[in-house]
Amino acid sequence: MTDFRQRYSFLASPTWIGWFAVCILFMVVCYFLGQWQWDRRDAALDEIGTIQANYDQDPISYSEARDIFASADEDDEWKSVELVGEYLAQDHLFARNRANSGQVGYEQVVPFREASTGDVVIISRGWLAPGSEDGSLPASEP
Repeated sequence: MTDFRQRYSFLASPTWIGWFAVCILFMVVCYFLGQWQWDRRDAALDEIGTIQANYDQDPISYSEARDIFASADEDDEWKSVELVGEYLAQDHLFARNRANSGQVGYEQVVPFREASTGDVVIISRGWLAPGSEDGSLPASEP
């Protein structure tokens, strides 16, 4: 029995106790980081469920959804809204330095005049790759 105590007595040294405490602390930190990741996953799944539920719904008219643009609730997020009118293409703008798949380009935004109300809504028409060496112009202007 004394041979056993002598052989493992180094485990009671301050260095070994300190490293054991560090390992326990690391274990606790890993547990809480795992819970944090799990909560992020749950939030992402809730968001995906909201998108999928609203994706299959019939779009509502702009006149019904007009107030949503001013002050939206969480339930209104990802609702499809149908706009009828015309693009004001001559007033389009390019937002510079917008990233897409690791490349910097432009986001094209175009005003849209709704026919029934006359309201103007800004529509993002999508990302455009740069067309010049210095990136000062988009590759195309659709």
